[in-house]
Amino acid sequence: MAYDGTKYRTWDRSTPNDGLEFEAEYNKIYANTNALAGNGTSAPDKTIQQLANESNSIKTVATGDSPYTIADSDAYSIYSVDTSGGDVTITLPTLADNQGKKIKIVHTIAGNTLTVDGEGAETLGGEVATIELTKINDMLEVQGVSSTWAILNMKVSAQLRLSGYAGYGSTDNRIFRFTTKDEGYGNVFSENHTGGYNANAEGIEITINLSGKYEFQLTMQSTGSGWGGLSLNSSQLTTNIESITAADRLAGGRATSANNVANCTWSGQLANGDVVRAQGDGTSGTGMVHFSATFLGN
Repeated sequence: MAYDGTKYRTWDRSTPNDGLEFEAEYNKIYANTNALAGNGTSAPDKTIQQLANESNSIKTVATGDSPYTIADSDAYSIYSVDTSGGDVTITLPTLADNQGKKIKIVHTIAGNTLTVDGEGAETLGGEVATIELTKINDMLEVQGVSSTWAILNMKVSAQLRLSGYAGYGSTDNRIFRFTTKDEGYGNVFSENHTGGYNANAEGIEITINLSGKYEFQLTMQSTGSGWGGLSLNSSQLTTNIESITAADRLAGGRATSANNVANCTWSGQLANGDVVRAQGDGTSGTGMVHFSATFLGN
């Protein structure tokens, strides 16, 4: 008797090659059984119950295990990571050997950073080599698909907050510079240039590393009437924000007189490689000057 995909059937001796098909089905069942239950002379690799337990169980990883590499043979579906002792790096298994496999990694402790890394040059979401989970309950769920670890679900915290007017770039002389980084975490976007938010020549420039939804905000109290805003992928870095190509201007606001505040906010989808800048018209800022970038998810 053999299983034909829908039901068990008997060996029909009158049908050509039916015996070969029956033998192939038998060998397949024997191989699967041998792997799970042994062959009578050697111990099984794992019992069915062990496999069932592992596929639904949680593997705990702590700082002392870092860097931790998920083995191809691991059957755990969830990795709970404790970073209380310091930063942790988890490397995903070999992509080619884990097509279709789903892995969920959860940052369970407030404090320190959990970095999820693809093996070698393998990517997450087809765009980035690593994703940092920086806050408690941040999580990343991926699946091996073709040439990347596809992102099925994620809760990733990433934010940059700057304050203090430091002028404009010396070369890109309509791009703001700031004096203080009040907060900065996550790696789904990055500050460009030496000096980052206070880059002498270029000013503040944010490059998107992972496609998704973002929010940017600029608040500028000025010494006189002036514009402040947000530009996207603009090459007009010495042009007043109100005068650049309209499609490159995400948002803008105007302070109508000294000590008034220009305020603007934009949120929406951005792609890997997009560049956002805080751009003005050369009017000096004073007092309350703030810029923020926040990742909202995918």
